[in-house]
Amino acid sequence: MKTVIRTTSAGRKLGLITSIVTLRGGFAATAIAIGCLLVLSANYSTAAPHCGNPNPGIAPPDSRPLGLSYNRWVELADQWLYSLPVTVSPSPTLVVGDMVVPPQGGFTGAIVPVNIEEDQWFYVPICFNTWLNTPGDPGWVSNTRWSHAPFTDPNTGITYPTYEAWVREVMKEYMDTLAPTSTIDGKPVRDLDMYRMQTGLFDITVPDDNPWGISAGIHGPALVDGWFAILYPMKPGKHTIVNTETFTDTTGTYTYSFTYEVTVTKGKHH
Repeated sequence: MKTVIRTTSAGRKLGLITSIVTLRGGFAATAIAIGCLLVLSANYSTAAPHCGNPNPGIAPPDSRPLGLSYNRWVELADQWLYSLPVTVSPSPTLVVGDMVVPPQGGFTGAIVPVNIEEDQWFYVPICFNTWLNTPGDPGWVSNTRWSHAPFTDPNTGITYPTYEAWVREVMKEYMDTLAPTSTIDGKPVRDLDMYRMQTGLFDITVPDDNPWGISAGIHGPALVDGWFAILYPMKPGKHTIVNTETFTDTTGTYTYSFTYEVTVTKGKHH
């Protein structure tokens, strides 16, 4: 099993520090620590519902921005991210209709400029982990299928109804050890755990140069666990977003930071 940790919305492939961590059961995972991102409040051009939403500028996790669920946006962004060679870092900005997925990749302490227009939404991967089924996994059946039989954790002896159920539990336990924070113009995002989620299962088409070291082609299932936010279109102006993420492994505790300088301009991009 191999997983790749993304701990910054400006982070992609290697940019900071790469370490090998061991998840429960003794399976190694490649952890790529790169920061984190989220944008809060301040100057949004689209009226957003305030009732029950501690961050009015962020679409609620149960909403359907531009007609798609949060989970579906996460899957689409992840499929695109890992379709790029590792050497493409940072990744280019992705625009899907009126949704903007910002560059990912860079070093801790980096400042990344992002230009968007006032009618565009902003997809923000705050901190996440992608698990992709790869040859050698205990549940691997083929490049696009894993076992649906009960699976016993080799470390704890606990039996799960399926291999997927075990994967989801391991992902949750590992991501629970991470502590992301985000601010915009000095204001912290409130109730960050509202934006924590796990996706459904999906496939990824990877190139030869990929972080898992596997053959090019379609691989899966994959799933993602992490924090994500989708921002309503913002009013024109400049915003400084500073994000930190604290990560603890067997070698110690590390804190990474990353800054986005977002410039929002007037006018339709179409």
